[in-house]
Order: sequence, then C-alpha cells, then structure tokens
Amino acid sequence: MTRDMFDLSDVDEAKDHKKLFGNEVVNSLLLEDEALNEQSIEKFLPLVSFAHKDHDYFEIKTMSDFQVGSAKFIYEFIYSEIETHSELEIQSFCSLPYRFFELDTKKYIVTETVLLLKDHSSLDHCYAFIQGLQKQLRLGLKSVFYARMCMEMKGGSVDNKVVFVQERVMRYIHRFPNIYDYDLIPMMNEFMKSSKEVYTKDRMTKDLSRIVMTLYLISKRVSKKGRSGSSREMFAKARRFFVEEPFGRKRVLSVMLGLSHINENERLGKNHILKACRKFIPKAVLVDDSFKRISLEGEKGNLFYLEIEKKEGVISKDEELSLEENLVKYLEMHIQKFARKIFMPQNTEEVIKYTVALSKELKTKKDYPQVAVLFESQTNDQLIFTVIIVRAKGRKTNSAFDVFAKSEKKKYHFKINHVRMLGEAKEGIEMSYYMKISAFMREDYSVDIYKARARIIYDLQKRLGPVRDYNGGMLEKQGGALSDLQGNLRKKGIKNSVLIENFFYAIQPSELRAIISVKDLSQFFISFYDLFSYKIGREMLVEKIDSKALFVARVRSEKKKEAFLNEVKAFENRVGDLLFFTLYIQEKFYLGASFKFYEEEERVAFSQKMSLCLKH
Repeated sequence: MTRDMFDLSDVDEAKDHKKLFGNEVVNSLLLEDEALNEQSIEKFLPLVSFAHKDHDYFEIKTMSDFQVGSAKFIYEFIYSEIETHSELEIQSFCSLPYRFFELDTKKYIVTETVLLLKDHSSLDHCYAFIQGLQKQLRLGLKSVFYARMCMEMKGGSVDNKVVFVQERVMRYIHRFPNIYDYDLIPMMNEFMKSSKEVYTKDRMTKDLSRIVMTLYLISKRVSKKGRSGSSREMFAKARRFFVEEPFGRKRVLSVMLGLSHINENERLGKNHILKACRKFIPKAVLVDDSFKRISLEGEKGNLFYLEIEKKEGVISKDEELSLEENLVKYLEMHIQKFARKIFMPQNTEEVIKYTVALSKELKTKKDYPQVAVLFESQTNDQLIFTVIIVRAKGRKTNSAFDVFAKSEKKKYHFKINHVRMLGEAKEGIEMSYYMKISAFMREDYSVDIYKARARIIYDLQKRLGPVRDYNGGMLEKQGGALSDLQGNLRKKGIKNSVLIENFFYAIQPSELRAIISVKDLSQFFISFYDLFSYKIGREMLVEKIDSKALFVARVRSEKKKEAFLNEVKAFENRVGDLLFFTLYIQEKFYLGASFKFYEEEERVAFSQKMSLCLKH
C-alpha cells in the first residue's frame, strides 16, 4: 500500500492549478444537488461524495469549514479504514484551502482522495464499504469530538494513539490545574513506554488516559507518606472497561494500587496481587502484558497496575465493588515478609539432655515411645528439625533403619544421625527431618512451624504407633482449641483463618489458650474483629457480655501499648480471670483484654483503668 500524500497549498508556484483543482472539486459537489449553491452551501456542510471512475478507481471528495488538522484527519481515517481491505489502496490525496472569491473572508478546505481498486470481483463489497466510510467522514468533519473518537477507536498507528493520550492529558492539566500538575507527564511517559504495542493498540485512548490520571491521583495520596516514619499508606481503585481484540470486544477489570513504602524484607508483586484478587473474584486470570510497576521518584512509593478477567463469564459490578473495598485490607495482612537465615549450630548438649530425660520417662516395655521435636534451622526452601526418640527395644523389634526406610520426598525427607542403646532394653534414635517450606506456607506467606511439627508427629505415629510428644503436649491441646474456635467462627460467617490464628496465639497467659471455653474465645475475637474491620466508627470498644468485661482498642503509639501492658500487670493476681493480647497489624497496635468480674464495682474499675491508660 502506498501513502502518496501531498498538499498543493504549500506550493507557491501552483496558484492556477490550485484554483482549478478547487473549482473542479467544488463544482462536482454542487452539481450533485440542485439545492446547493454558493449562498446556501453553509447549511449543508460538510459535503462528502464518492464516485466510481474508469472502472479501476474510486474518488472521495469533501468540502468543509476550514479547521487545522481536518485534512490530516481525513487522510489518516481513510488510511486506517482500508488497512483491513486489501482490495483498496490510496493512489493519491490532495487538499487545499478554498475561497469562492479571492477577497472572501470565509475559508473552506476541499480534499480529493483517489482509491485504486485492485480486485474487481469485490466491487459490490467496496461500494458498501465506501458508503459507510462516507457517513463516518461527514460526522467526523461535523464534530471534532466524533472525529477524535473515530481516530482513537479505529484510527492511526500506536504512535498516533500515544499522541492522543498526551493531548488528552494536557487538556486535563490546563483545565484542572489544582488537581493535575506537570509531573503527570513523566508518569504518563513511563506508563506508555512500559506498554507493549499490542497492549496500547487494543485499548481506547480515553481508557488509557483515565488509567494514567487515576494512577497519578493515587500517587499523590501515597507519596505524602514517602519514606517518613509514619504508618504505611495503601490505596486501591478498580474500574471496568472494554478491550478491542481481533475476535471482538471483551470486558476487563483494571486494578490500580498505590503503596507508600515497602520495607527491605517485604515483597509485593504480580503474583501476590493476583492471589489477593482471587479472594474476591475466584476465577480471575491476568490479562496478558497488563502488569506494570512504577516506582515513584525519590522512593516515595510504588504504583502497581494490572488487568484481570474471568475465564468464564464477566466480572460483575458487585465483584468490582467488593474487590475495591476489601483489597487493601487483605493485602496489608498478606505482604510477603522474608526472614534472615538462622545460623544456630546444633547444641549436642541439648540433644543429650533430652535423650536422658526421655529415657527416664520410659519405665516399661509397654510404654509408648517418647519423642522430642526440636526446631533446628531454616533454609530458603526447607525447615530442619531434630527429632529424638527413645523406645523400648526387644528381640522382635524392627531396627530403626527398617522403620524409617522411606519418606514422602514431595513434602519431606529425613535421615538417621545416630542410633544408640541406652541400657539393655532401650534404644535412642536421633534424626533430622527436612520439611519443604512450600507445604506449610500460610496465606500471609509466613511459615507455620506448628503445622510442620504436627506433620512430623503424624509421620512418627504411622511408623511407630502411638507416641508421647514430650515437649509438645500443650501445643497439641492448643491446636485442638484453635480448630474448635475456627469452626465456631466459621458458623458465624468469619473465615479469616490467618487473623484467627494470629489472635489465638497472641493470647496471654499462654497456658490458658488450651482451657478457655470456645464461647468465651469467640466473644473476645468478635469484639476485636468488629474494631479491626471498622464495623464500629471508633478506636476503642468497652462492653459487657455476661460476667465478662471486654476491652479492645486500636493505637499507633508504642507508648500507649506499653501503658496498656503496665495496667494489665495490676491484675496479675487474678489468675484465670484475665486474658489479654497485643497484635501489630497494618502498622497499628491492636490491644485487648477480657476480665471476669464478680462484682459490678470490679467491672467499672477495670473498664475505667483500661480506657484512661490510653488517653494520656
């Protein structure tokens, strides 16, 4: 396809040719309708006509009010339209300003486009196509807005689309100087440069512009926090729009996220955000080439952008609102944190002490094997435990190497370090268990040591039968209490397992976790959860439930947390009557206490002390 574009208005020596060309185009347009003349033409502008010439050519002629760029629009629009019609090609294009008389102040612009018909078998199809083109050209010349929309939706190259985005952004900067500033330009350039050509081509200019401007507004909000010592600021926005594809349009959901700062040991990327989106839109998948991360200047924050769609069906408005409302809360609790490797050489003395202690616990041949599980170290992909086993040994007892012959290599493996006889009828086995971290990862990307330890005990029971967990009996009881709590809260519609676990293991005194009733624990958690999820519009909650006084609060100051703990110490003599916790979530301290009272005066005194300690 050739792009033979020339403009006779730039050639001073061709005044006569210009006049002849202009008169020819105008006369041919006027002759098409008897009602048209020099006096009435204003009512009918713009004029667009086409004719089939010499069997091989189509001519498209236009006349409209003079506007800067209108000739460029006509050429670019025709060119972009016939790109998909291989049977047509632009042979020539001419445009020039035109006046009916030399001294007229009113100026028009006339154009003539000649299209070469390369395939005569599709003549009827070309007729229909050019008739449609004629209507769209007339609308585009009549309305600047429609012309812009035509070029954005169907027109031009990717470079032209980038120019349209720049023009739209500049209009908003000039129109709303109090909202948008010129630092929007470098952000726009970075976003467009990071976008592949196919990404830009499939999206309308208005959507690209809105994305850039929304990201800019989010950046202004989060950059205020920057690298200051204040709490982290996170903000999210979601909106649906259509994407043009070769096989039709599809609706996608854009997710825009701003974060004021990320600590050195934290990671947040494409997979983390996509996983969070799937909590609210379960079948969401990432749109190809849509993920972008922009670092704000001066380390003042980070912007993330991605688009998602459903494998089947369309994302609804309710799902969009749910995602926008809850994404920030979910992500703040699920930013991945990396811990440094622990260097802790095995303490042989500790192993010997446990071996001796377990040997003393084993009294008869019928006693269960005695087991101690000790956490040893952590690598990039493994948790390493030292396991000490003391069991009764008889003539028919299988050897340790037969019992521990195979392991599930997908989740863990082990090796026997030492086997020693402890007297005539006792055998001591020292082992190392290597557990894959990925099998014990929680939703917040922390590693569940308790779950890994429980898996080791389960494996030992499969191989040895019932065993006594010497240093984990309380952990087992706490695990059962936690399961009961989660089940009870699930019935009440609360399914945030990570938050429930964090709450449970934060309760002090720790020995009460396994014996407190599920009902009391559930009431305590619900009070905390109402404050945490902002169901109540204040930072402190004091309430009475049966014979319990419950207090929960949210503070940012560590001094207030210490004041709370100091006040709690005053009730240490009330063993079993007081539970309390402190949690650090989303850079805020959550404090709570549950006090069993016997007299109304005790409840009033407790509530006043808890409230007053945070007001100073």
